Amino acid sequence: MFAKVWNFFKWLIKKMIICFGVLFLLALVVGYYSFSSNNKSLAINNNSYLEIDLSEDFTETSKTSLLDDILGYEKPNFVQLIKSIETAALDSRIKGIVLKLDALTTDLAQTQELADIVQKFKKSGKKVYVFSRGFGNLGQGNREYYLSTFADKIYMQPHSWIGFTGINIEVPFIKKALQKIGVTPEFYSRYEYKTAMAFVTDDKMTSYYKEELSALANGIMNELKTKAAENRGISNIDELINSAPLSAEQGLKAGMVD
Repeated sequence: MFAKVWNFFKWLIKKMIICFGVLFLLALVVGYYSFSSNNKSLAINNNSYLEIDLSEDFTETSKTSLLDDILGYEKPNFVQLIKSIETAALDSRIKGIVLKLDALTTDLAQTQELADIVQKFKKSGKKVYVFSRGFGNLGQGNREYYLSTFADKIYMQPHSWIGFTGINIEVPFIKKALQKIGVTPEFYSRYEYKTAMAFVTDDKMTSYYKEELSALANGIMNELKTKAAENRGISNIDELINSAPLSAEQGLKAGMVD
């Protein structure tokens, strides 16, 4: 009986090894042809526009799995995004860029770097256009609208929204939750503005902590709104932000979009 079971397992293992081997060879073949097709030079006509969908998840550097490597698929990264715009600025066949800008995956620092590279691209004499189906829709479209203002023209889908609403910062305090499970954190801070561990040592925000975070939020928002107002020639930017979210029609009337 034991011999029969053992023979069955040996037969099963052999079949599994054969199946995995066949699948691996198929993956190599598909990867080879995919890699070959991806590396064929792209025919670019004169007066072409480079279209970039900024809703893609642009990681800082390349992050691919083994399967991605086998299939020749490379996820777009932020460095490649910047280089592609720099290359397009030097390519005489490229007339301009169209940015599809709905929801950015880039953080604020990356968004500012994108704004800088868009400005440099425009200095080459080429145009930058933005198309959006809504900047954050009903809120949190600050980075998206800020970046769009560096374009020559902003086009929006009707009945969408401009969520240039301002910044909020939330801090969860877990001191009481830790107490319920018998955990007492021990951290010591020098002076009142050392608030890195306040979320575990305090049960609410102190006036100093609130002052600190308010200064941070105001500093970020001042940068965003000042540049947006300057780029679009808007004098009542604070009034618009306080009234936001604004419909595409309201934004058009206020000069926020074209």
